[in-house]
Amino acid sequence: VPERTLAGGDGRLNLSKMLVELGLAASNSDALRLVRQGGVRIDDRKVDPGAREITVRPGETRLIKVGKRRFARVTFS
Repeated sequence: VPERTLAGGDGRLNLSKMLVELGLAASNSDALRLVRQGGVRIDDRKVDPGAREITVRPGETRLIKVGKRRFARVTFS
């Protein structure tokens, strides 16, 4: 599983931009489509189809899954 570090900013991250930055989606619209179809999981919990942002804390590590074959372990700074 590839490991990455992302800046957590103010504690809220745009979900589609995060997926594109991690290379798990080709574009923002592709990322939104994946979320709407229920293909995105964070720490083995399905992301709500209407979700646009996620809440993160500095030092937190999460496993992001897109579909069956795309994964990334992300640590937020």
